[in-house]
Amino acid sequence: MAPLSPYPTATLSCLHRPDGSASFTYNSTQILASVNGPMEIRARDEHYSKAVLEIIVRPSIGVATYREKYLESRLRGALEPIVLKSMAPRTLIQVVVQIVQVGELGVKKVGATNANEYNPLLLLPSLITPSLLALLDAGVPLTSTLDIFLVTINPSDTTDDLDSKIHINSYTNPSLLYTSTSTHVLAYSTSISFPPDWRAREGPYYLTDEAVPDTINDSPQQGDLVLVESEGSFTWEEWERVEWLTRRECMGLSRRGCVDVDMDVDERVEMELGEGGGGRKWGKGMMARLVREVVGNKVGRELRWRK
Repeated sequence: MAPLSPYPTATLSCLHRPDGSASFTYNSTQILASVNGPMEIRARDEHYSKAVLEIIVRPSIGVATYREKYLESRLRGALEPIVLKSMAPRTLIQVVVQIVQVGELGVKKVGATNANEYNPLLLLPSLITPSLLALLDAGVPLTSTLDIFLVTINPSDTTDDLDSKIHINSYTNPSLLYTSTSTHVLAYSTSISFPPDWRAREGPYYLTDEAVPDTINDSPQQGDLVLVESEGSFTWEEWERVEWLTRRECMGLSRRGCVDVDMDVDERVEMELGEGGGGRKWGKGMMARLVREVVGNKVGRELRWRK
């Protein structure tokens, strides 16, 4: 068994042959990711104007099952919007994610021992983070990074307050995963080039440019909800509260003084931050801070020769 880690840790360039690689460890969960490309692709698979992104997830034991196929599709949904594929047309970018050890983050019940009987939704954030780091290590051009959150709603006999039942970043207490009535994974774009243009969107879940093609492009803007996956029993009111509290966490805002979730999204942001979001930087969550720290440490080491 791998040693327990109270905080998530990650390393870059842990493999020598791939163009980029990264490892991720947290609460006995170990993930290894590698990236190759842009590289040559078979003629029948190539796209004339952009690169093709291939995602492969390998289990710790045995062959791939429906769980790995589900994770591959969700990983593609999270990474494809932020990869600048148009900069390398007619090529292939291959991301291979190896599940070394599932650990506590991947099991839904206490005492689960079979490495292949894990809950793929609980493991999804742990796969996105090393995949993103491996892309950065390989020098693949990205429009932004991602901030990923695992949120649970747990029943409470002592209070009816919805906010007290919602737990963000449930990695720190795996027991919350065992007793939750619903589990949610949300990923936000954390580009820091400019604040989100709230007036150009139709709510907080706007992802495409179909409604206002003259305002934004296909790439996610700062604060866009890039990925959301939910599992369990919950109401629409509960999901709206989960999204809003997680958005505040991504922006580095506390729950204290949180305004009514029924307000329009641009009204809520302008009430607390001023028009245009006040230029507040996104990416205050635990995973985004880990990405910045790991990449910053590597850049610092490689630039020491300048001192």
